[in-house]
Amino acid sequence: MADWFRFNSTHVLNGQIDHIDIGDIKFVDCSNLKDLKCLPNWKYVVKVFCSVCVNLTELPNWESVQLVECSHCTKLKSLPKWKSIVKVDCEGCKNLRYLPTWETIIDLRCSDCKNLEEIPFLPEVMYLSCDYCSSLIKIPHLPELYSLNCSYCPLLTSMQPIIRVYAAGCVGIQKAAYVVLLQSGVMLNDIEGEIFVWLK
Repeated sequence: MADWFRFNSTHVLNGQIDHIDIGDIKFVDCSNLKDLKCLPNWKYVVKVFCSVCVNLTELPNWESVQLVECSHCTKLKSLPKWKSIVKVDCEGCKNLRYLPTWETIIDLRCSDCKNLEEIPFLPEVMYLSCDYCSSLIKIPHLPELYSLNCSYCPLLTSMQPIIRVYAAGCVGIQKAAYVVLLQSGVMLNDIEGEIFVWLK
């Protein structure tokens, strides 16, 4: 079987899949897909692409999955605690309220998640994009964080010293950033409304 398995909503609705043991899966035009209970137990899924499945309400807790792209799945309210996950793109999941504490994730993209209030503690995350999360009030101290884009998160008022930060439109952060970051021994420049930070 090929490395990629692609199917559309017709396959899902007609139950034409019996067994899959493959690495990567891509959903194509699955606007009628609500969950994956009608599909087999995928034991060796590594990458899943299911963007713009607008009626999808939940995803399985795959043991081996490392990359999930579920952007613009507007009915998703939560995501499983995948134990091997490295990258998640859930941009535009406007009903997503909570994220689990993924212990292995390195790259998280959750931009434009309007109902997301808090980023959980993610011990290995290095790249975090949470811009346009208008309800976001807290980002915890993330020890490995290298790059943060939290632009246009108006309820954020503080952040940790990070090598690279983009915080345009974050009024609360911009008011406090000079004091907090400079006290931490970090250089800060304000360039065209964006805050760029890097370590000395």
